[in-house]
Amino acid sequence: MKKRLLTLSMVSLLTLGLASCSDVDAKKTSDGKDIIVSIETEGGVVNYTADDLLNHYSSTETGVKAYYNAIYDVLVRHDQEITPEMSTTIEEDMETFLNTCKTNASNNGTTYKTELSNSLEAEGVKTTGELRELKELNVQKTKYSENFYDQGLEDGTFAKKYIEEKAPYHIRHILIKTDDVSGSSVYNKEISKEESKKIYSIISRLASGKTTFGDVAYDASDDSSNSLYGSVGIMDFDTGFVSEFKYGVYYYDAFLSGKNDTGKTQEQLLEMLRIPSSIELGEGNTLNTKEVLDNSVFTVPYSAVEMFQAYADTTKTIDNKTYTDEIVSGSVRQSITSNYYPRNVLFNTYFNNHGLTFITDEGFGDTTGNANWTTPNAELKAVLGENFDGKILTDNGNPILVTYNPSTGLHFMIIEKSPINQKYTSYTSYENKSEGEEVALNNLEEELLHYYSLDVPSGSANVTNDNRFVTYIKTTRTEYDKRATTLENKFKSYDSNMEYKIFESLIYDDNGTIRTDVTIDEKILNTILTYIKDQRANTEYSTLESNVASWTTYLQLLEFQGLQKDAKQLDFSETKLYFADTKDL
Repeated sequence: MKKRLLTLSMVSLLTLGLASCSDVDAKKTSDGKDIIVSIETEGGVVNYTADDLLNHYSSTETGVKAYYNAIYDVLVRHDQEITPEMSTTIEEDMETFLNTCKTNASNNGTTYKTELSNSLEAEGVKTTGELRELKELNVQKTKYSENFYDQGLEDGTFAKKYIEEKAPYHIRHILIKTDDVSGSSVYNKEISKEESKKIYSIISRLASGKTTFGDVAYDASDDSSNSLYGSVGIMDFDTGFVSEFKYGVYYYDAFLSGKNDTGKTQEQLLEMLRIPSSIELGEGNTLNTKEVLDNSVFTVPYSAVEMFQAYADTTKTIDNKTYTDEIVSGSVRQSITSNYYPRNVLFNTYFNNHGLTFITDEGFGDTTGNANWTTPNAELKAVLGENFDGKILTDNGNPILVTYNPSTGLHFMIIEKSPINQKYTSYTSYENKSEGEEVALNNLEEELLHYYSLDVPSGSANVTNDNRFVTYIKTTRTEYDKRATTLENKFKSYDSNMEYKIFESLIYDDNGTIRTDVTIDEKILNTILTYIKDQRANTEYSTLESNVASWTTYLQLLEFQGLQKDAKQLDFSETKLYFADTKDL
């Protein structure tokens, strides 16, 4: 309550100051300062001036925020007219408030006066008149904010800023959950026979060239994205996806895709995606980001994929030979443990990878005419190795990225839309036309603004070549509205300090200068602007620190996995040999 009253008092004080100090008849000190309070002491009279009040409040964060809130409230009261609709809302709220007091008095066996006093105190005011003013202010602030957001959405400012600052990706994926938690996630994870068969089923369908990635996702993905044909929506810096998923996409797009339509240098591109070039671990230890990521890229031949189906149920050896008990060093060698079941050996050899994995056509057969098998570009081939001369599994040329996280499962991912390369050069507009009109998209910025536009078509509209997030799947008007709402919410929250932009819209004109019709004490204004600058700097610093910490954890995990596999995981060929005979290794 005290805080609320303080704010209201500050509003009154500042209203006087903003209007004019010349109309206030105040006592002054010898040097002409306005005296707010005088106190008689043994040493004489102590005067507290307006400057003292200003200095006190502007020297603390609480005081600065009080000035900020007060000026905000004053300007909103001035700028935002109360419409008849708003007045109706206020009156209805007041009537509801008073009726509630009457009901509480009857139910609690108290007086209306008591309940009214308690309810007013809970709202932080003393009288119904103050409550009405408070409700008026809140309605005005709400309406002003709504208008601010509506303007930013309408003129495209929010969309442009969101794309620039959040680097959105539209991703589709297929998830195979690995529910069995036994074993280590870095070198000897165990999977079930059903999961083993599913790995084959999904990859074989993707490899056939007879179905789309989205159709397979719809039929088989183990998460709710299946109903959306694998779409996980928009992934940006604020999206809480696991590092393997999120950073795997960033890594591929920045280093391996071979595409960059941003006009940025490689260094600028990494900065745009918040990818650190290296990580300092202290004591002279450094992790080179690309080097670590490159060393965590692996391939899976299609012949091995087929083995996931062939050996899913096998609990003997990879060659289907039975283990013979044998006395070895005074003990009896027993049948193989579950972590050496063929399906688990296969999984740990090929898919237990927190980096990126690509499926190759080795063992698939003739890929002629199959659009889902593509020769890798030079950047990717350089990482796969100079001797690699095969093809990789794609979705119509779009590489399928595979990664594993034990808490979520095995992910197959494609980049539906990237913020760094232009996928579409045109779209078909059906607006008010019976036949579509081809519209050119001349650069990446135009394409991204089109792709993330909020226009919602009718459920019957032809969206085949619309090439937008809202319409990537032909569906109903209701679903289009949901996707548009998703985008709208992201646009409106692109800046976590958006309230300061609303405040700035109150004090600055369209040219970015202080409004001529408002006079704010220079010291107060500068203190507030410094406070806003500091808050933004703190947010940016925290964001950067969090990003570096996440990348550090991820790169260290990749390094650790590499060391563990080298030390503890047998080569697949060695494991196969081990199953086939009884010799000690």
